[in-house]
Amino acid sequence: MNNYLLVFIGGGLGSSFRYFIGNLMSKNMKLSLPWNTLSANLIACVILGILSGWLTTKLETDSSQRLFIGIGICGGLSTFSTFTLEIFELIKNNQIALAISYMLLSTISCLLLFWLMWSLGKNIHV
Repeated sequence: MNNYLLVFIGGGLGSSFRYFIGNLMSKNMKLSLPWNTLSANLIACVILGILSGWLTTKLETDSSQRLFIGIGICGGLSTFSTFTLEIFELIKNNQIALAISYMLLSTISCLLLFWLMWSLGKNIHV
């Protein structure tokens, strides 16, 4: 039961942080690209990349850190369904080039950030 509580609390924190990012960016930026979702996904990739890399140096792979941060916080912070909805809306509004650019920018930048942070996390010795 404690594992479910860790995921629940982490997910709430991640979702709240994502909502905060969305509010902050929507007040300060008026751009056609959904930067708030991209930012949330990039931040989640940084956190999850470091955590995954760090956990590769440990024997326990189902640790409380993985549950709380990886599944909870990062799961609540990053959402593929919102990403998909935003691409759909861009396509529906005939902004095909912007939709493709957003898909490529999101996918490539998140993958690169994750890999870099995973590499960094592997070298953390705590």
